Amino acid sequence: MSEKLLFLGGTSTAVNLIERAKEMGIYTIVTDYIPDSPGKKVADKHFDISTTDIDAIVELVKKEKIDGIFLPPIESMMPFGRKICDVLGMPYYASMKQIELMTNKEQFKRLCVQHGIHVIEEYDIRKPADIVYPVVLKPVDNSGGRGISVCSGPSDLEHCCQLAQSYSKTKTVLVEKLMCSDEAVVYYTIQDGFVSLSGMCDRYTRKGETGLATLPTAYVFPSLHIKEFMTEDNQKFIHMFSNMNIQNGVMFVQGFVEGGSFVAYEPGFRLAGARGDLIMKAVNGIDAAEMLIRHALTGKMDGYDIKKLDNPLFEVMACKLTPIIKCGKIAKIEGVEEIRNMQGVTDILLNHQAGDVVSQEGTLDQVAARIYIKAAHKDALAEKIDEVQRLFHVYDNSGNDMVEEGFDTGVLRNRY
Repeated sequence: MSEKLLFLGGTSTAVNLIERAKEMGIYTIVTDYIPDSPGKKVADKHFDISTTDIDAIVELVKKEKIDGIFLPPIESMMPFGRKICDVLGMPYYASMKQIELMTNKEQFKRLCVQHGIHVIEEYDIRKPADIVYPVVLKPVDNSGGRGISVCSGPSDLEHCCQLAQSYSKTKTVLVEKLMCSDEAVVYYTIQDGFVSLSGMCDRYTRKGETGLATLPTAYVFPSLHIKEFMTEDNQKFIHMFSNMNIQNGVMFVQGFVEGGSFVAYEPGFRLAGARGDLIMKAVNGIDAAEMLIRHALTGKMDGYDIKKLDNPLFEVMACKLTPIIKCGKIAKIEGVEEIRNMQGVTDILLNHQAGDVVSQEGTLDQVAARIYIKAAHKDALAEKIDEVQRLFHVYDNSGNDMVEEGFDTGVLRNRY
């Protein structure tokens, strides 16, 4: 009989992971409080038990004779996953202390400073006269762009503060300098205590409505700044993660590149919702999702030797394209199969389906899909991206195309 793996949450980000587990011959079970969540449509079995009901989940695991617990890329679920695994004696790669450090932006910033890693200049919300505008306000304990806004002056401060607090469990708000330099993301894989830089990309964004957080349109691999990062900052991150006593798992850190230094601002001790790991899989052949699934069942991240396989410099170029759509109700999505069959397109993950209502302006809810593309050089990559953007459409009930302006591939041709 195949092993049974319980997924805590059937969000759209879980679908690809459930499908991967099934490809591995694992019997998949999903539970959450949403009766028709996307993951339940692809899992072998599902339940409507809330993922925060620890006692009920423990009973479910015992009754169904489940062998392991797996969390989709949902940061808020990590403490619950840890507690459930502790009760059941099942493996989970992150300790409660590590989760706390990586999900609380204030604690993460202090940890970075202790290891010589640059962080964004911060202001004290209790001393508004000292704030130099424009600034970004964000909840200290949330992710996915929720509760983030740009504050251009004192008259907006109270509103922006209230927005950030509404998304914070602790009602704690960070006030940071608005950065205008290049954005980048670094990805690490940790296997049996060995910390390896797996990739680095440049994150391109499109500004939304005034005051809202920027949204990503494309992530380009490898980053223009990767060699500089490997020389100046990589060892600092490796030292930091080693000092946290991390033995296994995956990590990503978003930041800005300013004055030759990486300025960190957003960590994640998990697979990213944007699934940058799928680019590393397509380019270097390392399947981080498979490794984490194996760990959930065995306590070991087996299957790939990252010491031998990891190459963050890449031998090709790649892009994770994220079409942004306007708020509204989706009637139909076109071009998916044509894109999926394109040479060089390695994956396409839909964030929404027909019938979904997109309502959270300025958050990652506006990302319609994540499309993964690789090519031998920048011109070939630019051509593939242009073709994907030509084919991909999302329409509302009135026949209006909800897709906003996409990634300008002139950036590839001119900067890389």
